[in-house]
Amino acid sequence: MIGKTISHYRVETELGRGGMGVVYRAHDQRLNRPVALKLLSGEMAGQAQRRTRILAEARAAAALNHPGITTIYEVGEDGEHIFIVMELVSGRTLREVLRETRPDARALARLGLQIAETLEAAHSRKVVHGDVKPENIIVSPEGRVKLLDFGIARQAVEDTLSVTRTASAAPPMSAARMTGTLAYLSPESLRGEVTDGRGDLFALGVVLFELAAGHRPFPGPTASLLMSQILGQTAPPLTTAPPELARIIHKLLEKSAGSRYQSAADLRVDLNNFLRDIDVSAPPPGVKGKRAVAVLPFKLLPPNPEDEYLGVALADALVNAISAGGEWLVRPTSAVMRYAHSPADPLDVARELNVQAIVDGSIQKFGQKLRVHVQAWNAADGSTLFSLKQDSEMADLFGLQDRISDGLARALGMRTETTDSVPERPTKNTQAYELYLRAVERLTRLNRWDTLTAIEMLQ
Repeated sequence: MIGKTISHYRVETELGRGGMGVVYRAHDQRLNRPVALKLLSGEMAGQAQRRTRILAEARAAAALNHPGITTIYEVGEDGEHIFIVMELVSGRTLREVLRETRPDARALARLGLQIAETLEAAHSRKVVHGDVKPENIIVSPEGRVKLLDFGIARQAVEDTLSVTRTASAAPPMSAARMTGTLAYLSPESLRGEVTDGRGDLFALGVVLFELAAGHRPFPGPTASLLMSQILGQTAPPLTTAPPELARIIHKLLEKSAGSRYQSAADLRVDLNNFLRDIDVSAPPPGVKGKRAVAVLPFKLLPPNPEDEYLGVALADALVNAISAGGEWLVRPTSAVMRYAHSPADPLDVARELNVQAIVDGSIQKFGQKLRVHVQAWNAADGSTLFSLKQDSEMADLFGLQDRISDGLARALGMRTETTDSVPERPTKNTQAYELYLRAVERLTRLNRWDTLTAIEMLQ
């Protein structure tokens, strides 16, 4: 084929081959540019009905316009050949990347985000990829992701499923090719049900699990065992990723399509939030070498929405006290509020927020009396840095905040000023201070209604 001309494309070198056909580097003689030319294999293009469907799906994919989708310039026929002409993309497949390295959590989430955005664009045009796997994902030298084979990948999937169901009547297919496609198929695809974009999301979950763990969640190795695992086994725990990222990946791997993310847009939101929190936890320029601490909102025992402001008020007082010392970096309240109602282990949270110390506390309220328990842990080994129980009257909330802040500061090795003077109180009106604390808690909820309520409380 080298040196031959298909339509007006002169074939120069072979770039790769697979079950769907052969990809060549070619030269567009009309527009004088290099292109990638895919010639579909005889078994893919041989039957008239299949040929018509491939052409229709490829032409639909050609209408897609997104940086993460390989641009299709032309879909056509030349004698017995079906050919697809695409932009020539530089880079390596994700499979090649996997052989050399495993990305960290931030790189993994960014890669997943790019793929999610790409699938979101395709799904919005009613185009489903159908065969998302490392071999169909190209990573450019700049780290940009491109998905290959939109419009024709689903036919390869149907061929694979046909082989597994009617092995004697189907065309021959290697075991490696068969399991390489099956490993990323959703349970509903294996059951022969009508699939939609959520099948692509399941496949992305397998890809991200493989990137994080170094192996697939369902290893097989035979086609029959692989199908049994995908249909009936829960994905194993993912201990090599932060808890929140592991939760996202496991949600993608839910057996029921209704329990997964319902759209790539929903996945995009969660990955963006994860990356935002990771970036918040990263030390800013100029503070290299400083240790970091996070103070979780205190939990009320038992929970009482009316008194939730106390959990934020006491935690916020500690944040302000530690920040004022300048010796520790303190994660802002906005970075920890999502743990306010979470049963997450504080040490897991510490690793997720990339801090060396983590502070947590509980509050019991009996009428106008408070009992507060505060603990701080060393994130590296789980050892206790600080533990304090304090009983207080609501009217002495100022004093309670001071006592806890002073004890924690000493436990963290901060310099504290020795003075006999009583710290100046911001107000002597306890009711006004309570309204202020309630307003601060409302502002952390980040919605219009609570913001307006907080403004009213502050006026």
